[in-house]
Amino acid sequence: MLFQLGYCYRHGIETEKGGVKTFELYKKAAEKGQIDSIYQLGCCYENGIGSEKNELKHLNYMKKQL
Repeated sequence: MLFQLGYCYRHGIETEKGGVKTFELYKKAAEKGQIDSIYQLGCCYENGIGSEKNELKHLNYMKKQL
């Protein structure tokens, strides 16, 4: 559920686009082990969505999927 809500915020589906809210929702879902959210959280770090760009964190989240 958190992943889907994060997706809606990221793409502005039935809500305003919100980078910080997107990041927060993906992070909560990733902490629960939701694999799609782990990937999206890595993308947030890569692109600076709701957080500052951080290549090291991006790579760490990409590795967690494996």
